[in-house]
Amino acid sequence: MTSSEIDTELKSKLLDSLKFVNGELSEGYAAGKAFVIEQAPIVVQEMLRWAIFDRLFFAAIEFSIIVSWLVGIYIIRKKFDRHYLHQDAVQMYLTFGGITSLICLVNGLGQIWQLAQVIIAPRLFLIEQAKDLLK
Repeated sequence: MTSSEIDTELKSKLLDSLKFVNGELSEGYAAGKAFVIEQAPIVVQEMLRWAIFDRLFFAAIEFSIIVSWLVGIYIIRKKFDRHYLHQDAVQMYLTFGGITSLICLVNGLGQIWQLAQVIIAPRLFLIEQAKDLLK
C-alpha cells in the first residue's frame, strides 16, 4: 500500500466515524429534546405547587411564632401573680419577643404576597424564576 492509499483509507474511516458520531449525537439530541418537551408541563406544575406549599409553610411558621408570643403575653398577664415575676425578665420577653414577632410579621406578609403572585399570576412567577436561574 502506498502512502496516498493509506491516507485515503484513513480519511474514509475517519469520515465514517464522524458520520456515526454525528448520527448518534443527532439521535441523542432529538431524544433529549422530545423528553424536555414532554416533561415541561409537568415540571411547570410541580414548580407552581412547590412554590405554593413553600410560601404557605413558612408563613404558617412565622405566624405561629407571633401567636406563641401573644399567648406568652396573655399567660404573663392573666395567669401569674405579678409579685412572683421579675419585671426585667418580663420586659426582656416583651421586647425581644416583640422584635422577633415584628420581623416574622413582615416576613410572613412577604410570603403571603409571593403566594398571591403564584396564585394570581403564575406565568409572571415562572418568568421571574427563569430570570433568577439565568443570572
